[in-house]
Parts: sequence; C-alpha cells; structure tokens
Amino acid sequence: SFKKRILPSNLTSFHSPTGKRLFLQSLRSNHANAYFPLIQQFINQSDPAYCGLTTLVLVLNALGMDPNVRWKGGWRWYGNEDMLLERCGCVEEERVKREGISLEVFGGMGRCQGVSVQVKRPLSQHQYHQHTNNGDKTNNGGYFLVTSFSRKSLHQTGDGHFSPIAAYHEPTDSCLVLDVARFKYTPYWVPLHELYNAMVPVDLATQKSRGWVL
Repeated sequence: SFKKRILPSNLTSFHSPTGKRLFLQSLRSNHANAYFPLIQQFINQSDPAYCGLTTLVLVLNALGMDPNVRWKGGWRWYGNEDMLLERCGCVEEERVKREGISLEVFGGMGRCQGVSVQVKRPLSQHQYHQHTNNGDKTNNGGYFLVTSFSRKSLHQTGDGHFSPIAAYHEPTDSCLVLDVARFKYTPYWVPLHELYNAMVPVDLATQKSRGWVL
C-alpha cells in the first residue's frame, strides 16, 4: 500500500513557504479569482480512475449548477461522481473505473449538465497561456479552466489525469493545480510551459493529445 507521494522537485507545493508567497502575489495581482469558488468545493476523487468525474463535480458545484435531482433528503447537490454516471448515458461506470474518461467525454458530460464547454488541444502554447492568464484574472465564478495532462511528463507517478487550475503567477509564469487525487499529491505550482508540454503526449485510448477545457 501507499501513503502519499513526494512531489517532484520541478513542482512547488502550495503549502510551502514559496508556494504561499506565489499565491499571495497572485492574489494581489488579481490572478487568483478562480481559487475561492473552487477551494470551497475541493474534494478527493472517490476512485483512482475518477479524476475526470471528480473534477467535473467540483466545477459544477463551484459554478452553482442545479442538478435538478435530489442528492440526499431534500437537497439538490452534486454530492458524488455517481450522480454524473446515472444522469449521462455516454459512458459506462465499469469502463470509467477501468480507463477513466477522455477529454471529449468530459466535455460531453459537462454539456449534459447544461454547461457551455470548449475543448482545446495543445496546438498553441500562446493560446493556453492566454486562457490561463485571462481566466484566473477575470473569473467571477462563471469561468473555470480544467487541464488534462500526462503525469509522467511532470515526473509524477501514473499517467493521464484531470484537475482544475486555480491561480496564475505572472512573474514565474506558473499556475496552481488543485490536484483532485488528494490522497496522492498536494496542490502545487507548475511552470506553464511544463504543464503545456504534459498535454502534448498522445492518449493511447483516443490516439489524440490531451488538452484543456473551458
């Protein structure tokens, strides 16, 4: 069995002195507006293959979306990932537990919940830089950026993974990843060019690169 993983040296832990300093500077420069609605809903994925589903649940609750079905008692809430599987027929639960979900399925499931979704692939690092910068600067609770990347490219264990971006630090050109595998890695700062390069490797399940979702 395993108890957490050590964060690779190319990444900066959010709770480290440097990580805290980056966050404060990001906050003061108005590049951390996405952080607050996301951190209020920040959860751990309930299954090792559920990173995509968990990220979507996190974002839907951060957006204040109404699932229009009861979670428990009289409360309407995206209480767990199973609610997405039950409401969307585009993917089977057993398959998700074996393979996770692709970028296209993530986008499709978001649209099933009434969210406007744009799926982007790494054709231009400048475009990704703009989306990360502008999203974290102008976010008012209605716009979030989710990244699908290869952990191997960041020297982490595992491979394909989804997580939301919570902040951007302009002086170091890095962004804050709220890793939904909370049992594995703490949230961390990653240089933007490294995260972009981690989206380039081809996903063997789709034969396409990974990417990001707006």
